[in-house]
Amino acid sequence: MSNNKDKEKTIADLLSKVKKINDKYSSAFDKPKEKPPPRGFDGLLETGIKGSNEEGEYFYIEKRIPFLDLPYLISPKTLFNPDPKWNSLLHKENIAPKKWVAFDIETSGLGFDQDIFAFLMGFCSMDKNGMTIREYFIEDPSKQRATLYESAEYIKKFDLILSFNGRGFDLPVMENMYDREKMNSPFSDILHTDLLIPARRFWRHYESRSLQSLEKRLLSFHRTGDIPSSLIPEKYYEYLYTGRTDDIERIIWHNLWDVASLFSIAAAMNRMLDDIDSCDSNEILNLCEYFMENDENEIAENTLESLKKRGIGNCSFAGVERFALKIRNSEFSEAGLYLLEELILNEAISQKGLSGYLVSAWRKCHYTKKVIDLIAELDLGSADKKRFEKLLKRK
Repeated sequence: MSNNKDKEKTIADLLSKVKKINDKYSSAFDKPKEKPPPRGFDGLLETGIKGSNEEGEYFYIEKRIPFLDLPYLISPKTLFNPDPKWNSLLHKENIAPKKWVAFDIETSGLGFDQDIFAFLMGFCSMDKNGMTIREYFIEDPSKQRATLYESAEYIKKFDLILSFNGRGFDLPVMENMYDREKMNSPFSDILHTDLLIPARRFWRHYESRSLQSLEKRLLSFHRTGDIPSSLIPEKYYEYLYTGRTDDIERIIWHNLWDVASLFSIAAAMNRMLDDIDSCDSNEILNLCEYFMENDENEIAENTLESLKKRGIGNCSFAGVERFALKIRNSEFSEAGLYLLEELILNEAISQKGLSGYLVSAWRKCHYTKKVIDLIAELDLGSADKKRFEKLLKRK
C-alpha cells in the first residue's frame, strides 16, 4: 500500500515539474521568434502617460530631443531667423517658430474614406534648444473621444500647423473624425501649411518628393528598421486582436520621425530662399517659376538674374521648356529668349528637334539675331530646316 502511495507522490511531483517547465517555455512556442526591434523603439509605450478628461481616459508619449542630438544635415534651429520670403510665400503670416506645430497621423487604412480613423496623432513643436514630440495613441476605440478632446486642447497652444500632404489626407481624416463624434474640430481655427506643395515645386526635378526621399537627399538622414507605411493599418488591427505591442512601438517611432523631419525640410526650404546663389541650376529655375506663380515678380526677376549668372548647366530640357512656355507672353519674355539661347548653346535643342520646342514655344515671339544664327549653325534634319525657314518667313 505504501508503495502505491510513493508512486502516486512521485508521479505528482513529475507532473508538477512538467507544469513548471510548460509554464516557463510554452510562450516561446506560441509564436515565431522575432528580431528585436531596432534601438530606440523598445520601451516607448512604457514611457507613456495616462490622463483623463471629461470624455474619459487618453494616453500619450512625449519625447524631448535637443537639436544637437538630431541626425539631420540641416538643423531646424535656422528657422528662428527665417528669410522674409519664407513668411510671405509659405503661410502669409509672420508667426514665431515656437508657435508652429508639425502634425502627422497614422491611420486604420491607406486611402481616405468615411470609415478610416487616426489611431496615432503626432505633434512636434520646438524652442531654441530642441524639439518636443507628443504622440496621442488610441489604445482601444472606446478612448477615441477623450483622445480627440485632448488633441484639440493641445492644438490650441499653437498658431500654425505644418504637415506633409495634410491638405489631401491628414486634415480631412481628422475633420471627419470630429464630425462623426459631433465635436468641434480645432483644425478649422488654425493656419495650415502643407509642405508637400512647395516641395513639389522646389524639387520638381527629383524623381521622388516623398518625405523619406527628401530626408535622404536633403538631410542625409536614412531611417533604419523603419516599418513600411503600407503595413501600419494591418499591425494596428493585429495589436487590437492580440495585444502585442512590439509593432506598435515601431509605428510610434515611425511617426516620431515623420513629424520631427518636417521642421528640417522647412529649414531646407528656408535656406534656398535665403541663399539662392547656393542652389543648383534646377533649384533656381524651380524657385523662379514658383515665385512667378505666386505673383512675386520682383523676387522672380532677381532669381532669374541668379540663373543667368549660373547658367542653365544641368537643368533638364523639360524644365527649361516648361518655364519658357509659361513666360513667353509675359514681362519675362526676354528672359525666355535667354533660356532659348542657353538651350541651343548646350545643344539640347538639336536633340529634341525644332518641332518639339520652337514651333510651340516661340510662335508668338520674335527671335533675336543671336538665336537665328545659333539655330542656323545646328546640324538639323531636313524636316526641321524647312520648319525653321517657314518660321523665319512668318517674321
